Amino acid sequence: SLLKELHQLSYCLSQTVHEAAPAPAEAGAELSDLGNGPTAATMPRMTRLLLQGAGNIGVAIAHLFSTSGDYEVTVGDLTESRLAEMPEGVNTRCVDVTDRSALRDSMRGLDVVVSACPFHLSLPIAEAARDLSVHYFDLTEDVETARQVRQIAAGADSLFVPQCGLAPGFVSIAAYELVK
Repeated sequence: SLLKELHQLSYCLSQTVHEAAPAPAEAGAELSDLGNGPTAATMPRMTRLLLQGAGNIGVAIAHLFSTSGDYEVTVGDLTESRLAEMPEGVNTRCVDVTDRSALRDSMRGLDVVVSACPFHLSLPIAEAARDLSVHYFDLTEDVETARQVRQIAAGADSLFVPQCGLAPGFVSIAAYELVK
C-alpha cells in the first residue's frame, strides 16, 4: 500500500541522513547527566526536509514525515491553494522549481529534498540538490529522467535516490517478495 511505501521511504531517509549528520556537541551524554536539562547543542537536530510538490501524494508524504517527530517539513509548490491544504505543523513556501534562483533559495540549509513533482521537473531539483549538497529523493517513474538524475549525481557530496515511487520502487519490492 502507499502508506507502507511511504514508511519505507521515511526509514531510508532517516537512516541516510542520520548516518551522515554530525553528532551533537555532547554525544554519549545521558539526558539526566546534563544538569538543568537538554540544550539545543545536546538535543539531536530534526532533519530539515523540503518536499517539492503539494499534490495528493505530497499531502500524504508531508503528513507522514511531519508526524514522525524526526523531520522539520517544508512543502514547496507553485500553487498556493494546494499549499493551504498541508497538514498542521508543516511549513509551506511558494516555489517555482523552474526559477533556478528561487529553487536554490528554498533549498539552502536543508538536509533533504524529496521531489513529488511531475518527472519533467525533477532535473532542476536534482541539479540544485547536487550544488547545495542536499540529499535527493524523487518519485519519478520515468526511466530517462532517472538516468539523467544519476548522471547529475555523479561525484555529488550527497545521496541521490531516484525512482522511489510506485514503479519501479514499490513494484521492485513486490517482485522481490514474490520470487524469494
